Amino acid sequence: GGDLLASDSKYSYVEYVRRWKATSVPDRSAKHLNLLPDFDEDRIQIDLDLSRSESLLESKLRIPVESRNGFLGMVRRILTAFCFRNPDIGYVQGHHCIVSTIA
Repeated sequence: GGDLLASDSKYSYVEYVRRWKATSVPDRSAKHLNLLPDFDEDRIQIDLDLSRSESLLESKLRIPVESRNGFLGMVRRILTAFCFRNPDIGYVQGHHCIVSTIA
């Protein structure tokens, strides 16, 4: 399955890592680096939705307060990877609820 996934991929693994590193640098957006001009909107929406997920974490998932930052970081990485892998789809509002539930 991995070979098929790699052959279907829009970018090579090295390119995904390069782009991810470029978007992970504080105070530097991919738009300014001309690497992922359309990805800034996805990152903004991901962060916005994750910042609003307190009630989901507390009532539905029962994630302890001390574990929430790590959990949200993991969800952010999964959503970011999805956006990199599926640039034609990108991030859709509500994806964080699905990923949080299955993560």
